[in-house]
Amino acid sequence: MTTRLRGPSWAEGKGNALGTFLVRLVDGSEMIMTAGRAARRTTGEVAFENVDACGNWCVLCAVPDSLVTRICVYKVRDDGTVAWVEQPARGPWWAY
Repeated sequence: MTTRLRGPSWAEGKGNALGTFLVRLVDGSEMIMTAGRAARRTTGEVAFENVDACGNWCVLCAVPDSLVTRICVYKVRDDGTVAWVEQPARGPWWAY
């Protein structure tokens, strides 16, 4: 199912929206995280972060690479629909 979002703040990625992330773990469980951003560090660990009032990013939760099988971010695509988009399994990345 796809949903079309309306309004320039969502369609253009502006505003103070938090990202929604789906984390699949090696034991088969899933975790939904809402955070300002997620980032896979060079160590493989995935960190979920929010920004404070001074503009500094701080870690809310970090998941070791050995526990993660898949990470997806819920994003608005270029055509205006939303979908879970899988993030790379290896190497550093970040997503809002």
